[in-house]
Amino acid sequence: MTLRLAVVAALAALLAAPAAAQIVVYGALSRDRDVTPGQAYEEVVRLHNPTDQPQQARLFLTDYRFAADGSNVYPDPGTSERSNARWITFAPPVLTLPAGETVPVTLTVAVPADLPASGSYWSMLMVEPIARGSAESTLEPEEGEQVRYGVFERVRYGVQIASHVGEAEAVAEVVDVALLDRAEGGRILAAAVTNPGERMIDGPVYVDVFDADGVAVGRIEGSSARIYPGTSFRHRVDLSALDPGVYEALLVIDGGEAGVFGAQYTLEL
Repeated sequence: MTLRLAVVAALAALLAAPAAAQIVVYGALSRDRDVTPGQAYEEVVRLHNPTDQPQQARLFLTDYRFAADGSNVYPDPGTSERSNARWITFAPPVLTLPAGETVPVTLTVAVPADLPASGSYWSMLMVEPIARGSAESTLEPEEGEQVRYGVFERVRYGVQIASHVGEAEAVAEVVDVALLDRAEGGRILAAAVTNPGERMIDGPVYVDVFDADGVAVGRIEGSSARIYPGTSFRHRVDLSALDPGVYEALLVIDGGEAGVFGAQYTLEL
């Protein structure tokens, strides 16, 4: 998952400044590993500098939570109940990437041997490019270049690091369902799904649709999401291809290895 977080740095003078330096994160932005208590393992995140100048990036960990209302929060690392941030070490916190080069960052994840509960634990590695010429940059300025003070936009990349410990139950509960009108016409089925279990759910939703006589009309694919324990997500299924009428719908949440969950509804379109 790529996060674009606009952060205002109110410095000495509000001068125009260039966007953050260009750095690309290669590979998956969600990293999962099945582990046992006491196990240590490594994850490698590769950062690439596509420019013709050296660039710098700041790396740090946060916790990560989200909800079906669209909110995302990034608490201090290690403060959430199921955070694995304190298990993770890496160095250095500020990395200089030569022009055109790819640099690996190795994260060591040490799972505690005395972990009190099984299930999914997670946090997020933030990769924040440092703008050349900013006060934070330690790169030598080019000839004629001066340190800039002003308002900078910072583009952060977030890499989710998830450790799944032992056998644990995943549970998907639909807590709210609504039919929403599309601006272009038709309806959307919006379903808020929460995970009160102990293991992450990762997969899509779909709706099997039947007419009033029980004859299958078809399957409509919806959104896909990772839902960690204690978090929620609002899935959406576009029903605009259906003609007006009354249908029976089986909403299926495919949690992958965590299992399949379903709920049945009557839809009036």
